[in-house]
Amino acid sequence: MYFLWTSMIAANTQHGYPAEALDLFKSLLRTDLKPNEATIASILSACADLGSLSIGNEIEHYVKLNGLASNQQVQTSLIHMYCKCGRIDKAEKVFAGVLHKDLAIWSSMINGYAIHGMGNEALKLFHRMQITKPCSLDHVVFTSIFLACSHSGLVEDGLKYFKSMKDDYRIEPGIEHYTCLVDLLGRAGHFDLALKTIQEMPLQVQAQVWAPLLSSCRKHRNIELGEYVARNC
Repeated sequence: MYFLWTSMIAANTQHGYPAEALDLFKSLLRTDLKPNEATIASILSACADLGSLSIGNEIEHYVKLNGLASNQQVQTSLIHMYCKCGRIDKAEKVFAGVLHKDLAIWSSMINGYAIHGMGNEALKLFHRMQITKPCSLDHVVFTSIFLACSHSGLVEDGLKYFKSMKDDYRIEPGIEHYTCLVDLLGRAGHFDLALKTIQEMPLQVQAQVWAPLLSSCRKHRNIELGEYVARNC
């Protein structure tokens, strides 16, 4: 029965129906069954999508009462939820309380800083992660790093980490990394470098990364380049 409830809640959340997922969760609470860690993680994701801080707070209270507070899947979801709801302070409190942080925990907090334009905090935490608990990095944490650099205008850092991802960690850039890189350069007004970067990308990627450059052209009123980019979108 747990599997059925969790599957339905997760499916609604993943397909863009967080309100329906929440209704299902409320129905679950009226049964004799108790939500497990996977169910809690899914409903916290729904709360994040809805921006429902009040319900997220209630679920954290439920988590503590039912002995789930030390589960890393739940902790990761709490951090994500609080960051999406604008409560970085509460996310930091959850993060600080995690005794054995895995890559998902670190990535979630780094991403939280990134989406709020707190680039320096994101990079400091990334450095702290590498010192405190060296672990195999993945494409997800680098996406968060590039996002942080983009939103904070940290061009040199972004370029440095993009090179490091490929050369030091042997992680092949994906569409999300290329998109962040173009966005980073475009936001900072480095149009020549952004255009050169796109032209050097694999052909199958190029068509998907023009949009952030077009957005930057609008922001900086670069009409000539914007017309060229628009023809390639």
